[in-house]
Amino acid sequence: MNTLEAMAVRSRLAIVISRRNTERLEAGEKRLTLRKVSADSGVPLSVIYGLTTDRPEKQAKQVAFETISKLCRALRVTPGDILEYTPDPTE
Repeated sequence: MNTLEAMAVRSRLAIVISRRNTERLEAGEKRLTLRKVSADSGVPLSVIYGLTTDRPEKQAKQVAFETISKLCRALRVTPGDILEYTPDPTE
């Protein structure tokens, strides 16, 4: 598989953070930054970036269950909120 091909499992972390920021702004709270998510979760900023970037060459190719667990705990979401599976229509 070419590294730039679309993967069947994709990160939705940017969407989760965006939605959380909408909630926070409506409540008069400061918005979450990637650095804050990193600090709150204990996940390195480089990993957070790899899960939120649109640049295919910079996107995370694999993620440990421990990382997903830390993000879920920090953001109070489930793995299904962070990860999305899109089946290949040609299979």
